[in-house]
Amino acid sequence: SHLATAGAAAAGAASVIGDKVGSFARAAADKAAARAAERRAAHLEHFDGEDVALTEALDDGGEQRLEPPVPMLGHAVPEAPSRTQSRIALAIVAALVLVALVIGVQNVMKIGQHDGPASAPVATSPSSKPTPSTTPSTSSESPTPTPTTTSETPSGPIEITGAKGFDPEGHENQGDGKAKLAYDGDPSTSWESRWFGTDNYNGGRAGVGLVLDLSGSVTIKEVELTLPAAEDVTVYAADKASLDGAQEIGKVTGKSGTTTLKAPDGLQPASKLIIWVTKAAPAEAPNHYRAQVSEVVVR
Repeated sequence: SHLATAGAAAAGAASVIGDKVGSFARAAADKAAARAAERRAAHLEHFDGEDVALTEALDDGGEQRLEPPVPMLGHAVPEAPSRTQSRIALAIVAALVLVALVIGVQNVMKIGQHDGPASAPVATSPSSKPTPSTTPSTSSESPTPTPTTTSETPSGPIEITGAKGFDPEGHENQGDGKAKLAYDGDPSTSWESRWFGTDNYNGGRAGVGLVLDLSGSVTIKEVELTLPAAEDVTVYAADKASLDGAQEIGKVTGKSGTTTLKAPDGLQPASKLIIWVTKAAPAEAPNHYRAQVSEVVVR
């Protein structure tokens, strides 16, 4: 549409230029014809006043050079415009051409300014329809999920993120610096509590042990416990470093080596594991006893 508008503007400018030039040419031609008519009238009056023969006129002319004959055009030839008139005409034509050129350029520059990109029509094909899922959906016919029981195979070890000694009755540091040796994956290294003169902690405590921090609140299925010497140990699941409200997983009595304790049914998720040593193992010297744990794996 803008191209058509530019073309129309250029055509209109050209028409105006043609009209101006035609008017000027007609005026110049009329003026030249009037002057020629005056000269002819004056010439005829001169010859009407004098009775001169053609031969005498020729003789009087002598050897004067005659102008070449003007072609017969059927009417008087208009006088050529003067230099000033030619300059004026050229100036007018140039101005009109310049105006037409400016109008045409402006119209051409407007092309496409208001024409936004045409959005391609979205064709709806049969393939765009959602394909029915072939995967059978869960319905009342699907088997009911089996409740979690101890008969299920544990999915894998639960990460232990930290540990420290547990002495709720004595509140002493019970080998906190060695607590990480109980889950470093090396059974040859062990966590050890402080040493006592008897296996019941000199009769002043019910037990000493470890608190292990798990990676989150998880349902424990089993605990694999490795002891370097024979001890009595009870393992609990808890959410705080306390036996209050702790859930018992299992116990070991007078045994050393590796023992796997299966968690009972209905055990609630927990974020901590408590290894509670109620009877300490003999240590490196007579009358020396310590609570000791080589390795703990929680699944």
